Amino acid sequence: RPTFSEFVDYLLRVPVQQFNDHWVPFWLHCHVCEMEYDIIGKMETITSDMEFISERSGLAATNMSLPWTNRRNSGDKVSLDYFKDLSVDQVMGLYRIYKLDFEMFGYRVEPYFELFSETVP
Repeated sequence: RPTFSEFVDYLLRVPVQQFNDHWVPFWLHCHVCEMEYDIIGKMETITSDMEFISERSGLAATNMSLPWTNRRNSGDKVSLDYFKDLSVDQVMGLYRIYKLDFEMFGYRVEPYFELFSETVP
């Protein structure tokens, strides 16, 4: 079983077009710029996003529930724990691959580079 660092090295040497669907950048999956969305939800905020959507759409009265939600709400801390074992070059390489995802969904890159006390790109 590879370490996270070994997995990142793999991602950095394999062309993005050969990535498995689970780690391919989302901007390659979607055509977000080709459609007019009213709402874009994120897994990190799925519970509050669903509440907003159900209220806005009038579905709140149906008492919808999801079979799974992110109950621990620990995404940032968990990812930083993984990233602290990477080199700044590995983090920069990942950022180059996923930069459009960060921009599309409003993710912050600064916490990942602050692990190295380096200048944020």
